[in-house]
Amino acid sequence: QGARQCRQPCVDDEINIPPERAIAVSEAIAAHPTKFLHRGFIKAELFSADVARAMAKAGFVEVLTGVESGSDRILKRIRKNTTYAINIQAAHIARDHCIRLKASTMLGLPGETLEDVMLTKQWLLEAKPEAFDVCIYQPMPGSPIYDEPEKYGVGLFYEQDGQILPYKTFTGNYRAKTRTETLSSEDLVRLRDEI
Repeated sequence: QGARQCRQPCVDDEINIPPERAIAVSEAIAAHPTKFLHRGFIKAELFSADVARAMAKAGFVEVLTGVESGSDRILKRIRKNTTYAINIQAAHIARDHCIRLKASTMLGLPGETLEDVMLTKQWLLEAKPEAFDVCIYQPMPGSPIYDEPEKYGVGLFYEQDGQILPYKTFTGNYRAKTRTETLSSEDLVRLRDEI
């Protein structure tokens, strides 16, 4: 954007906010004589066939979206503005345009139960993203859930000792400080490793 000056390369969190901008940016990239392969972050609820088509022409080979959960109840609770079905649709749109989908999911969100975790696993099995992450939720200072947990209901418990754990690591080395009313930190790690 013209008014925005960057000393470092400008990076957008989600390229398709708004969708019209994603199409315009993709068309500009496609018109450039130098061709690169691109990866972009998207919001699933704004990812349309028109956006995917423009991104594919521009050289986007992968998109990543924060699916977070396969449970509509949890998605509503965290105000994600998407659903199981919308996230499935985004996977199909990406695949229809030869764009890989990477899905970012997490366990341990406020109020999450074993049933919710199994819905996340079910979503991954149904959507078949080309790549995915399963992390354990760790509220960060400055995030809405950390700063105003009362707005998200009960059901999240977190050791606030100032130590931030890595959000990605390998099976057998994962640790968590988050638990829910029905899932312990150990349960979350075990379920994460199983998925």
